[in-house]
Amino acid sequence: MPAAVFFVIGLVLHGRSARLSRAAGVAFLVSVGFVASGVAINAEIVADGAVTVLAGAVAGLLAAMAYRWYHPSVLTEVALLATITGVVQALLGLLAERLDPASGVFGGTYGAFGVRGAIISAAAWLGCAVLIGLIALLESRSGSAAAGRRAGLARFWAGLVAIAGVATAVMRTEYDGTGFHRVIEPWIADVIVLAVSAVLVERAFRRESAAYVLAAALGVVVALTDFNATYVAPTSGIEIALLVEGLLLIAIALGAERVRRRVRDSPPSEPDEPGGDLGPPASPLEADSSPDGQVEASPGQARSAGARSVVRSGQLACAASSSAFTSCGSAIFFA
Repeated sequence: MPAAVFFVIGLVLHGRSARLSRAAGVAFLVSVGFVASGVAINAEIVADGAVTVLAGAVAGLLAAMAYRWYHPSVLTEVALLATITGVVQALLGLLAERLDPASGVFGGTYGAFGVRGAIISAAAWLGCAVLIGLIALLESRSGSAAAGRRAGLARFWAGLVAIAGVATAVMRTEYDGTGFHRVIEPWIADVIVLAVSAVLVERAFRRESAAYVLAAALGVVVALTDFNATYVAPTSGIEIALLVEGLLLIAIALGAERVRRRVRDSPPSEPDEPGGDLGPPASPLEADSSPDGQVEASPGQARSAGARSVVRSGQLACAASSSAFTSCGSAIFFA
């Protein structure tokens, strides 16, 4: 019932004005959440375990696809990307439950599958990231500013899924009867995450999108923080490890900002070039939820918005670095 109510609200508000269209996007996003949760809860009547979660995720994905088609906006794009991610998560949970019912945990992150499980999980998340990247490519070819904002959001989401998914897959710890241990050697896992970050940087220059740079910077932070906590902290002490971590985070933030500026200042791709975009979309941090067909910004306003986006992205990177530094310090201290 709540899903239907918010669906009707979205229908009523759709296309009336920019502000009401944003409200319609919120209504459709909430409706997707109620659809997914409602189907999952009702599926427990006839089944249990990960199957019910998968049923809810698939129902939410179908609803999100319909809302995205009817009301193209950033918020319906968020619903679509979130449900795609949820379906992959549910599939991994179902796989974990089927292969090892005793240790199968939602998401498949902590199932005792060793290297095999790490490879399966990493491949699944990379496939999800590629799918979302293709969605971003299709959005960018529409040519409008609204589609560019959705493309930027999808690219950032794809990079985040690739980094977070691969990192959780290759850096996970399992219990084998004698204690907890990493399924893959930490330095090998760190190299894999750094390789994914390098691919994202290449995509950033290829697609002229700073959204990939943010995700790549996060991957570098995760890999080097893990290396620092695993190898440097036990041998050099907490004080040296914290100092190294702080220097690494500062260097990563500055490097990400330089790469972002180079991506922004790189020559635009030709529209008829194979794989080329129609120009760099705005950062997803600047995205609004107004649908296609709303008032478009003039070129001067677009350049001004892009400059503000870069500044805000730099501020976000510095804030994220400070937060990660504090979290790493706490993790090392309590380890």
